[in-house]
Amino acid sequence: SIKGAEKALEYEVAKSHKMFEDALEASGLDYTIIRPVGFFSGLNDLAIMAKRKVIHIVGDGHAKTNSIDQKDLAKVVVSVLREGPKIKEVGGPLIHTRREMAEMIENRIGGKIIEVPEKVAEWGMFLPELVDDDISAKLKYF
Repeated sequence: SIKGAEKALEYEVAKSHKMFEDALEASGLDYTIIRPVGFFSGLNDLAIMAKRKVIHIVGDGHAKTNSIDQKDLAKVVVSVLREGPKIKEVGGPLIHTRREMAEMIENRIGGKIIEVPEKVAEWGMFLPELVDDDISAKLKYF
Protein backbone atom coordinates (compact mmCIF):
# COMPACT_ATOMS: atom_id res chain seq x y z
CA SER A 1 0.00 0.00 0.00
CA ILE A 2 1.25 3.53 0.69
CA LYS A 3 1.88 5.53 3.84
CA GLY A 4 -1.13 7.68 4.62
CA ALA A 5 -3.60 5.61 2.59
CA GLU A 6 -6.09 5.65 5.45
CA LYS A 7 -5.91 9.45 5.86
CA ALA A 8 -5.97 10.78 2.30
CA LEU A 9 -9.14 9.20 0.93
CA GLU A 10 -10.04 12.30 -1.06
CA TYR A 11 -7.24 11.33 -3.48
CA GLU A 12 -7.82 8.50 -5.96
CA VAL A 13 -4.35 7.01 -5.48
CA ALA A 14 -4.73 6.68 -1.72
CA LYS A 15 -8.39 5.67 -2.00
CA SER A 16 -7.60 2.76 -4.33
CA HIS A 17 -4.85 1.51 -2.01
CA LYS A 18 -7.20 1.70 0.98
CA MET A 19 -9.95 -0.12 -0.92
CA PHE A 20 -7.50 -2.96 -1.60
CA GLU A 21 -6.45 -3.00 2.06
CA ASP A 22 -10.11 -3.27 3.11
CA ALA A 23 -10.75 -6.11 0.66
CA LEU A 24 -7.67 -7.97 1.90
CA GLU A 25 -8.73 -7.53 5.54
CA ALA A 26 -12.21 -8.86 4.73
CA SER A 27 -10.86 -11.86 2.78
CA GLY A 28 -10.05 -14.01 5.80
CA LEU A 29 -6.49 -14.53 4.56
CA ASP A 30 -3.46 -14.01 6.78
CA TYR A 31 -1.83 -10.79 5.68
CA THR A 32 0.57 -7.99 6.41
CA ILE A 33 -0.03 -4.67 4.73
CA ILE A 34 3.16 -2.74 4.19
CA ARG A 35 2.81 1.03 3.78
CA PRO A 36 6.07 2.49 2.50
CA VAL A 37 6.83 6.18 2.15
CA GLY A 38 8.07 7.41 -1.22
CA PHE A 39 10.94 5.69 -2.95
CA PHE A 40 14.32 7.23 -3.69
CA SER A 41 13.55 6.47 -7.33
CA GLY A 42 10.82 9.11 -7.04
CA LEU A 43 13.66 11.64 -7.06
CA ASN A 44 14.03 10.83 -10.76
CA ASP A 45 11.22 13.34 -11.39
CA LEU A 46 13.27 16.05 -9.66
CA ALA A 47 16.30 15.06 -11.72
CA ILE A 48 14.29 15.33 -14.94
CA MET A 49 13.12 18.80 -13.91
CA ALA A 50 16.69 19.79 -13.03
CA LYS A 51 17.86 18.79 -16.50
CA ARG A 52 15.22 21.20 -17.80
CA LYS A 53 16.80 23.84 -15.52
CA VAL A 54 13.92 24.14 -13.01
CA ILE A 55 13.21 22.22 -9.80
CA HIS A 56 9.76 22.95 -8.38
CA ILE A 57 8.94 22.53 -4.72
CA VAL A 58 5.46 23.12 -3.35
CA GLY A 59 5.28 25.68 -0.57
CA ASP A 60 8.38 26.50 1.44
CA GLY A 61 9.86 23.01 1.11
CA HIS A 62 9.87 22.27 4.83
CA ALA A 63 7.69 19.16 4.55
CA LYS A 64 9.76 16.13 5.56
CA THR A 65 10.05 12.60 4.26
CA ASN A 66 12.27 9.60 4.75
CA SER A 67 12.39 8.02 1.30
CA ILE A 68 13.24 4.34 1.14
CA ASP A 69 15.32 2.39 -1.34
CA GLN A 70 13.50 -0.51 -3.02
CA LYS A 71 16.20 -2.92 -1.77
CA ASP A 72 15.57 -1.82 1.81
CA LEU A 73 11.83 -2.26 1.33
CA ALA A 74 12.44 -5.77 -0.04
CA LYS A 75 14.36 -6.61 3.16
CA VAL A 76 11.39 -5.43 5.23
CA VAL A 77 9.01 -7.54 3.16
CA VAL A 78 11.16 -10.65 3.69
CA SER A 79 11.45 -9.94 7.43
CA VAL A 80 7.65 -9.93 7.91
CA LEU A 81 6.80 -12.58 5.31
CA ARG A 82 5.88 -15.35 7.74
CA GLU A 83 4.75 -13.55 10.88
CA GLY A 84 4.33 -9.86 10.41
CA PRO A 85 2.04 -7.34 12.02
CA LYS A 86 -1.27 -6.57 10.34
CA ILE A 87 0.03 -3.17 9.19
CA LYS A 88 3.63 -1.97 8.99
CA GLU A 89 4.64 1.52 7.91
CA VAL A 90 8.20 1.78 6.69
CA GLY A 91 10.60 4.46 5.57
CA GLY A 92 14.29 4.99 5.12
CA PRO A 93 16.73 5.87 7.90
CA LEU A 94 17.35 9.47 6.80
CA ILE A 95 14.84 12.30 7.03
CA HIS A 96 15.05 15.16 4.54
CA THR A 97 12.92 18.18 3.82
CA ARG A 98 11.62 18.64 0.29
CA ARG A 99 13.99 21.60 -0.01
CA GLU A 100 16.98 19.49 1.04
CA MET A 101 16.10 16.90 -1.59
CA ALA A 102 15.78 19.62 -4.23
CA GLU A 103 19.15 21.08 -3.15
CA MET A 104 20.81 17.66 -3.46
CA ILE A 105 19.51 17.38 -7.02
CA GLU A 106 20.49 21.01 -7.75
CA ASN A 107 24.05 20.40 -6.54
CA ARG A 108 24.39 17.21 -8.55
CA ILE A 109 22.64 18.14 -11.80
CA GLY A 110 22.04 21.87 -11.76
CA GLY A 111 18.80 23.74 -12.28
CA LYS A 112 17.15 26.40 -10.19
CA ILE A 113 14.82 25.74 -7.27
CA ILE A 114 11.47 27.47 -7.66
CA GLU A 115 8.93 27.62 -4.83
CA VAL A 116 5.38 27.11 -6.07
CA PRO A 117 2.81 28.56 -3.65
CA GLU A 118 0.49 25.85 -2.34
CA LYS A 119 -2.60 27.57 -3.77
CA VAL A 120 -1.07 27.71 -7.24
CA ALA A 121 -0.20 24.00 -7.00
CA GLU A 122 -3.77 23.21 -5.91
CA TRP A 123 -5.22 25.09 -8.88
CA GLY A 124 -2.72 23.54 -11.26
CA MET A 125 -3.54 19.98 -10.27
CA PHE A 126 -7.01 20.34 -11.78
CA LEU A 127 -5.78 21.31 -15.24
CA PRO A 128 -4.72 17.76 -16.27
CA GLU A 129 -8.30 16.56 -15.68
CA LEU A 130 -9.03 18.07 -19.04
CA VAL A 131 -6.46 15.76 -20.63
CA ASP A 132 -5.76 12.66 -18.53
CA ASP A 133 -7.53 11.38 -15.39
CA ASP A 134 -4.56 9.21 -14.37
CA ILE A 135 -2.10 12.11 -14.42
CA SER A 136 -4.60 14.26 -12.58
CA ALA A 137 -5.02 11.67 -9.80
CA LYS A 138 -1.25 11.38 -9.34
CA LEU A 139 -0.76 15.15 -9.21
CA LYS A 140 -3.53 15.56 -6.66
CA TYR A 141 -1.95 12.98 -4.36
CA PHE A 142 1.53 14.53 -4.83
